[in-house]
Amino acid sequence: MRSQFIVVLVSILAAACSYQNVLHNANNLFLRGESARLSGRDSLASERYTEVVRKTGEALRDRPQGEWANEALVLHGRARLRLGELREAQAALADAVRLNSPESDEARVYLAAVKAEIGDVSSALAGVNRACLLYTSDAADEGLGVDLGGRRII
Repeated sequence: MRSQFIVVLVSILAAACSYQNVLHNANNLFLRGESARLSGRDSLASERYTEVVRKTGEALRDRPQGEWANEALVLHGRARLRLGELREAQAALADAVRLNSPESDEARVYLAAVKAEIGDVSSALAGVNRACLLYTSDAADEGLGVDLGGRRII
């Protein structure tokens, strides 16, 4: 009985570590894609972003309600945005916003970038404003001062 419990516990821990490792690797791939993009190696950047989409997509399929699902959604959306897959980026980022976790503000900003790319500038500005208001509101709730653009708020 005890050995069965240990086997189950080790299996659960291994699955959690595996999921976190996938996200860590996907994040590193995204950063490598950004580096390639900034140095003008667009083909390599696209390859990296495509790998990020694959890895985060697999992680989300395996554990759609997992502890790191929102982080995976944001990363997935960012990679789709870089690939120019705007509908898919918008869907992933909107899902991340709906989960209302700490990554939701980041998702709102990238969702605004998607809307700007689509040409919906008024929605993009509204999204950025909402993310900024929520950010400063959260800081006020926590008693923190926030510095936005050189002005100390609160």
